[in-house]
Amino acid sequence: MAKKISIPEEQLSKYDLAVSKVEGMDRKGVTSPYTSMNGNMYTIMRKDGILGIRLGENERKAFMEKYYAVPFENYGAMMKEYVEVPNEVLMDTDTIVEYLQMSHEYAKPLRENRPGNRVIRRKRIIQMIRK
Repeated sequence: MAKKISIPEEQLSKYDLAVSKVEGMDRKGVTSPYTSMNGNMYTIMRKDGILGIRLGENERKAFMEKYYAVPFENYGAMMKEYVEVPNEVLMDTDTIVEYLQMSHEYAKPLRENRPGNRVIRRKRIIQMIRK
C-alpha cells in the first residue's frame, strides 16, 4: 500500500495565516494547497511543505538574489515564473504576506485561463495541420 504524504502542519498553518492576511486571496485545494485568480494559479504548496510563488520578472530576480532562492519545481517540472520560498521566509509572517501580496497583484491582470481554452487551441491546431 502506498504511503500517504501529508504537508507538515507548521508550514501549512503559516501558509494559511499569510493567505488570510491578503485581501481577496483565498486558499484552495485540500491535498495540494494553492491560490488562483481567473483560472491562473499563483501560489502552490508541495507535499513536502515547500511554497512556490509566482512573481513578475523583476520581483522574482530580486527575491532570488535576496534570499538565494531557486526556481520552483513541482512533480519534476520547472514552473515558469515561480520561485521556491525558503522556509525562513515562510515562517516570517510579515515578509511572506508582503510577497503574497506581490504575487496576488501580479496575477490580477493575467489573461483568464478557462479549462476549455487548451482544448479549443489544440482542435484549431489540428484543423490547421489537416488542411
